[in-house]
Formats: sequence, structure tokens, C-alpha cells
Amino acid sequence: MSLLEVAGLTVATDDGRPLVRDLSFTVDTGARFGLIGESGSGKSLTALAVTGLLPAGLRATGSVTLAGTEVIGASDRRLNRVRGAAAAIVFQEPLTALDPLMRAGRQVAEPIRRRQRLRGAALRSAVLAALDEVRLADPERVARAYPHELSGGQRQRVAIAMALACRPALLIADEPTTALDVTVQADVLALLDRLVADRGMALLFIGHDLAVVARVTDTVLVLSQGAAVESGPLRELIAAPSDPFTRALVDGARRLDDALPRPVPGEAG
Repeated sequence: MSLLEVAGLTVATDDGRPLVRDLSFTVDTGARFGLIGESGSGKSLTALAVTGLLPAGLRATGSVTLAGTEVIGASDRRLNRVRGAAAAIVFQEPLTALDPLMRAGRQVAEPIRRRQRLRGAALRSAVLAALDEVRLADPERVARAYPHELSGGQRQRVAIAMALACRPALLIADEPTTALDVTVQADVLALLDRLVADRGMALLFIGHDLAVVARVTDTVLVLSQGAAVESGPLRELIAAPSDPFTRALVDGARRLDDALPRPVPGEAG
């Protein structure tokens, strides 16, 4: 059984308007899978459906099996057993993903405290280690800071530390570099690349720019208007795209390829 199995996933509004239609794919342990498409194509809704986090007014049908647990229709109590441990999400905009009224260290501490039952000095040590792992300079200062006191790149690294705190088998990265400037984008991509390799995690990377998605994935699925239009190994898809939308993505990636500094394996800036 794959780590993540999505079969016939449909996400629709309460009045029946489909936003994601009959989507199927699998992500194996340690795999690097990219989900790519234009804004509004259903990428982020798919990520939310995979973890049972769809907002009110939307419902999912089909099947999503995460680490052996059926997500669709599962209770929050059951889902809480797999969230964080089986899968964790890094969202696009860290300033909204983080609580503005809570210090960064406390936010990283919460998932560690819940999952590992650590307290006191042991919890503090685990928090600083988590911040150090994502290559934040001066982890003690970052731990004391509020989100608005940190740069965009620092905030995203804190969000990554939170997601990795419970050592998930699958990391879902939902456009994690879109809100960052070009140089910081490259640093964060290199960081994700290193962490996924070091931990042997699976990665579900969501994006709209093939030049970015190609840096950290091996297999991709292309979405357009809520439906899959093409999927396969990244190299094959780039070499011979069969769908016009995919060809447009490939052409755009070739034009933009030099605009984003290529991360050096093992380096995170």
C-alpha cells in the first residue's frame, strides 16, 4: 500500500458545484510528487482534502487513504492521529499560517509537546534543535520573536520547523516559496530538498511554476480547472508533453529557468 492513495477525489461546494473532479494519484514512501496547475485549478483544495482540513461549505467524496487511514468521512479524533505524524503541511503564506500573537518558539513547541509529551528543559531543547535544523541563525533569538519581527524567509523556516516537529512520513508543501523573493525562494527550496533527503520523507509539492516544482520532484500531475490533464515522470513530461496546457507550462519554465538561482544540493543558504 502506498503512503498516500487518492482515488476518485471530488471536492464540491454544498450546492454541488465541483472544484476538483475525479482526481487519482499515489505517493509512495520517500517519493517526490509534484502537483502543478494554474491558480484556481484545485491544487490547494486537494492538499486540504488529503488532510481532512477542507473549510466549511466544501465536501469531499471518493477515497483518500493516508498511512492506512481513510480520511474522507473520518472523525477529527481519528484524523488527529495521523495529522503531524503521517502528514504535515507547509502553507504558502507564513505570516498568515503563524499566530501573530504567539512567539515563534511556542508555536514550534506545541506539536512537539502534544506528540512527544516533552516538558520544561527537554521541550526547550527540542524547539531549539528544530529551529537549528532549518538553518535559522541564532535559534534562541528566533524562538523569542513574534512572527512580525522575522523576515519572510525566517517565518517560512519556522513554519517548516513546525511541520517537521513530529517527523511526518509525508510533507505537503503548498506553494511554500511563492510569497518569498527570488533569492530566498532558492534557499527554501534547497532546505526542503535537504530535509526530505536527510529524513527519507515523501514530498507532495504544490506549485504553479514548473521551473520551481522541477527542482524538488521526480513525478508530477498537471491540473487544469480542477481536473488532471497529464501525469508521469518529470523528465518524460518535460521532454514530450502531450497536453497543450502542459506544453505551455514547459515553455514557461524554460523561459523562467534562469530567473531562479538553482539550489546547491545540501545547501540552504
